[in-house]
Amino acid sequence: MTSKFGRYVFVAMLMTGLQLFSSSTRAGSGPIVALFEMEDRGSGLSKSVRRNLIDYLAARLTEGGYQVVPPDQVRDRLKGERNDSHKTCMDQSCQIELGRELAAQKILSTKILKIGNTCQVTGIMYDLKRGTTDSAATAENKCEVNALLVSVKLIAKKLCAPLVQASKQADDGLAEFEALSKNIAHSKAEKERMEKAWRIVSRIAKDDQVQKDKRVEALEKFLNQFKKKNPYISEAQALLSKHRLSSLVIRTTPVGAQIFVNGQLAGPSPVTSDVEAGKHQISARLSGYNDTSKEITVEVAQVIDIELRMIASAEKTSARAESELTEMTHAGTAGTVAARIEPSTPMHPYTLWGHVSFWSGVGLVGFGGLSYFLGSSADDSYDEDGARMWGGMMLVGFGAGAAAMATGAALWLLKPDDEPANTTAGISPTLDGQGWVFSLSGRW
Repeated sequence: MTSKFGRYVFVAMLMTGLQLFSSSTRAGSGPIVALFEMEDRGSGLSKSVRRNLIDYLAARLTEGGYQVVPPDQVRDRLKGERNDSHKTCMDQSCQIELGRELAAQKILSTKILKIGNTCQVTGIMYDLKRGTTDSAATAENKCEVNALLVSVKLIAKKLCAPLVQASKQADDGLAEFEALSKNIAHSKAEKERMEKAWRIVSRIAKDDQVQKDKRVEALEKFLNQFKKKNPYISEAQALLSKHRLSSLVIRTTPVGAQIFVNGQLAGPSPVTSDVEAGKHQISARLSGYNDTSKEITVEVAQVIDIELRMIASAEKTSARAESELTEMTHAGTAGTVAARIEPSTPMHPYTLWGHVSFWSGVGLVGFGGLSYFLGSSADDSYDEDGARMWGGMMLVGFGAGAAAMATGAALWLLKPDDEPANTTAGISPTLDGQGWVFSLSGRW
C-alpha cells in the first residue's frame, strides 16, 4: 500500500484532474445511469479516495456517451431520504429503488475485492426497464491507489464499449445508406433498394445504445430519400416523432412534489416528461412548501436534467423577520403597553459573563478609589485605625477590580465571531389605581 502522504498527494492530483477532465468532456446522450458509492472489501482505501475514484468513473462514462446522474446528487438523496443506518445503500434492492427515484434507466454498482495479493475492481450495470444485468466489467491489479486508478479506467472503457460499438455501427450504417441513396436504380430495383435502406435505418433507429441525434438523422434521411410508394413511411414517421422529442428528467428536493409541464400534470417527482423542442414552463407543488417554477428552452432530441429545490412556506424571509422585530401588544383590561425587541439568537455566554465580570471589576476599582479618599481623610485626622482599614479596602478593590476587568476582556476576546451578541429589552407602564408604574426588564 502507498504511504499516507502519497495518498494525500494522489487525492489532490485526482481532484485537479477531475476538474480539468470534466471541462473537456461532452455531455452524453445515451442511457441515464446512476452511480453508487464504491464498496470496499479489503483494499483499505479511505472513503475520500474511493469517492474520488467513483467521481472519476462518472466523468469517463460521460465521455463514453452515458448520461450520468452526478454522484453528489445520489449522495444527497441518500442523505435526505434515509437514516444513518441505511446511508451506504450497497444492496441491489436499495440501489434499484433509489435508481428509479432518480429517474435513471440503469444503475452501476462497483466494488473493490481484495483476493490474495491483488485487488479486483468490478462494475455491474443493471437495466431498470428490463430488470436484468445489462453488462459487467472487471479489472485486476495491485492493491495500490495508482494501480486501482488504472483499473477504474479499464472498467470504464469496457462499460462504454457497447455505446462506442453502437455509435460506430450507426456511422457505418449511415455511410452505407448514403452510398445506397446515390445509386441510380431502375424502377424494378427501387423496391429492393428501399427495403435494404429501411433495414439499415430501422436497425439504427431501434437501437437504444445509439445516441438520439444519430437515430433522428437516419430517419430524416430515409424519409427525404424515399417519398413515393414507401410502405414504411408511417412507421418511420412514428419513430421520428418519438426520437425528436426531448426528455426532461425532473427531480425535486424534497421528492414527491407534483410536477406540471406547461400547466399539464406530469406526476410526482422524480418524473420524466417528453416534450417538443422550444420553451417550456416547469412548476412544482408540494403541501407545506412554496410553489416553484422554471422556464427552460430545449432543442431537438435533448435530454435535460432539472433539479427544483422547494422552500418551506413556513420559513420567513429576512426582510419579513426584521419587520417583525418590534411588536406592540395591547392588553385592554390591564392597561399595559409593552414594546419589545425580539432576539434572533440568545447572547453568547462568553459575552454575558464578560459583561458581568468587566463591569463588576469597574465597580470594584471605583470602590478602591473611594477607599483611597476615605483613607486619606482618616490619615489627615490622625485616625490610624481608620487609615489602615481604608487602605486595605483600597488594595482589595483595586486588585479584585483589575482581575475582574481582565477576565471580562479575555472572555470577549475568546467569544467566537460567528455568534453575534443579542440584546432584549422591555418597558412596561402599568396603571395600579393610584398612578402609573413603570417597569424595565431586559438582558444585555
